[in-house]
Amino acid sequence: MSALVPLPCPRYRQKHAPMLSDFHPRSVEHVLRSGLISVLNDRSQGGCKVLVLQAARWDMDDLPMSQVLKALLLILDKLIEDQETQVHGFILFENLDGVGLLQMLRLARLEQEQQGETMELIQDAFPGRFKGVHLLNQPWYVSILLSLVRPFLKQKLRERIHMHGSDFSGLYEFMDPSHLPAEFGGLLPSIDAYSAAHLFEHELQDEEHDP
Repeated sequence: MSALVPLPCPRYRQKHAPMLSDFHPRSVEHVLRSGLISVLNDRSQGGCKVLVLQAARWDMDDLPMSQVLKALLLILDKLIEDQETQVHGFILFENLDGVGLLQMLRLARLEQEQQGETMELIQDAFPGRFKGVHLLNQPWYVSILLSLVRPFLKQKLRERIHMHGSDFSGLYEFMDPSHLPAEFGGLLPSIDAYSAAHLFEHELQDEEHDP
């Protein structure tokens, strides 16, 4: 299988050359199969493709930030091949159910130490349209920790962060329950049915049979 061509802007590719040097699904198969990142089949009310991050499944010792970012780039690279996605963009659901304070602090500190690398990817590096970030089941202290990463956020993205807690009624304004998995009060199967690994079934199978 030939390597995919990374789409981040040239400045980002140069800055993160080691991370992007082995840019194909096999290099982050463990992330793709971890259940950390899922992609829903259906779109939001506004036509956006929906990515779901199950934060409690992020073992930061086993899945380093650089590997998660590479997997996210590969997923976005795959999704943006679709013309409708190019037009309507993406939204991110971040499920924080089961995430403890220590893990949240570690994530916030890592983002600070890396000078907002994740936010740079979302806002500047990738030629796709991010239309919103929806925090679900977030603990009370998330709003405090969010202040640690706000300096890296552009005004437009700040205005597109929605905190729903365990009340998903506001979420349904963006996506009907008939298109949501059970974890978010929806009528569809569990989020586990939408693992991002499904996007790369052919690529991963081809590589498994490579000599």
